[in-house]
Amino acid sequence: MIRGIVETYYDLQHFRIEVENQLRSASQGVSEQEVIFFKSSILSRLKDIEKDTVSYSKQSLNTIPIWT
Repeated sequence: MIRGIVETYYDLQHFRIEVENQLRSASQGVSEQEVIFFKSSILSRLKDIEKDTVSYSKQSLNTIPIWT
């Protein structure tokens, strides 16, 4: 179970980095308002999901006797 959570976290992190890179390259020729909207809405959600995944993994680890 923990392995799946960690793999999910790394997948989410990889996806967020890809989105940031795409945003950087696509921002040429795009209005500043569009970039700000995209960055604030999509990237903040991805970062929140990453944080939630870390929080969930910590909670899951607390249920494993060897960890505690």
